[in-house]
Amino acid sequence: MRMTQDEFEKIKKRRIQMNARLGYANGKRPPLVAQKNKPVAVFQEEQLGLALDEEASGEFQNLRTEILYVPYMGPSLNQIYAGIHWVKRKEQAEQGHDACSHIQIEPFTKPVSLIFIPVVGKGDRARDCSNYAYAVKIVEDGLVKVGILKDDNTNYVKSLTIEEPIYDRSQRSGMKVIISELYETVKPELNVKKHYPPSLKIIANSVGEHVADTLLEHYSGCRLYVPMTPSDDHRLSHFISPEEFQKLSQVYGGGSIDIPVCLTVKNRKRDQVIFHQYMDGESMVDIAHRFGLSERQVRRIITQFIQEHQE
Repeated sequence: MRMTQDEFEKIKKRRIQMNARLGYANGKRPPLVAQKNKPVAVFQEEQLGLALDEEASGEFQNLRTEILYVPYMGPSLNQIYAGIHWVKRKEQAEQGHDACSHIQIEPFTKPVSLIFIPVVGKGDRARDCSNYAYAVKIVEDGLVKVGILKDDNTNYVKSLTIEEPIYDRSQRSGMKVIISELYETVKPELNVKKHYPPSLKIIANSVGEHVADTLLEHYSGCRLYVPMTPSDDHRLSHFISPEEFQKLSQVYGGGSIDIPVCLTVKNRKRDQVIFHQYMDGESMVDIAHRFGLSERQVRRIITQFIQEHQE
């Protein structure tokens, strides 16, 4: 499982900032040499960071970028606000979709970023960047319609930028579109099931991991009675879905479940919170104080989390 691109970029940015504070040129650190007075854990964390930079940069080099030109310029946003009949808007959208039909490239299947650069042709004048938003949307829909983009939802289009217009009086007005593949990401998730005690594994296998995690979070160390018939006024209904409640009642209804304390699972979830707070810019000292840990413990947790999500 791999860390996300955003998390990688945050790690890289923080490393450059720290190196700059230490006085390294351009925020780059010289090759590491083991030092007798340097703690082993710190030295290993630095080596891990440099290895991560090298590995991820190699994957980024294999990503694809295409620059397209769509010979279509839709109405301005001001014109839409002023009022255009829906029939006219439909015609304009069809024109924009048709303008994308000539593009012959392989479809993008990975998440992408889109940059739109309006091209002002002969007889037209430039607009404010925001005034191109309606035309941009039509072109984006057209790229989806002809199959170049898999979809335009946030699972596939991660960012969209409208740049300052450029002038080219030799051609008709249109849109230059830069489509760039992004590092294919999987959101890091903790595999806590392997740390479940046997009793909790049975619950997870019979009614689902979400129910097991919920019971552990809210009823850790308690004996919980499960009713034969689920009801909306039962306290469990506030934490699990009706379908999950129904399944829990089918398996355990009329009996009680002893929920273990399971500190290992709780600590694993705490470690994820610590890692995310560190990536959001919190200092190790502040995190250690907040969770009642030493700075060395926080550093070890962060390093271990990075190692696990490289695998």
